[in-house]
Amino acid sequence: MTMTRWTWGLIGLAAVVWTTTGCPRVPVLFAQSLPATVRAVWTPNPAAENVTAYRVTLDGGSPVTVIPASCTASQCEAALTVSAYGSHTAAVVAENQWLSTDPSAVAVSLPASVTFVLSP
Repeated sequence: MTMTRWTWGLIGLAAVVWTTTGCPRVPVLFAQSLPATVRAVWTPNPAAENVTAYRVTLDGGSPVTVIPASCTASQCEAALTVSAYGSHTAAVVAENQWLSTDPSAVAVSLPASVTFVLSP
């Protein structure tokens, strides 16, 4: 399982910044006040991968769970609350059932992550 697209935005404003060489730079998002809501938006995995949930975390905190049924065919999203200015890292993993007889066995993808700066 791989995450195919990651877009970050503050109140719906996408903020992905690239240098002229094509190397990603750390996006800077601006907020007038705290706490701020940041939306994580990504392309869901194909249905054949049987994803049962996406788990989105901010700075290693408690995960926000997004079930695939709440996604469209081309977009999943989760709102994250950022309570401090500065550098932050968000990550998303996809979970699905292992092909086994144990229904509690879950496979977890490698995390897709992005680091961004929230500035006043």
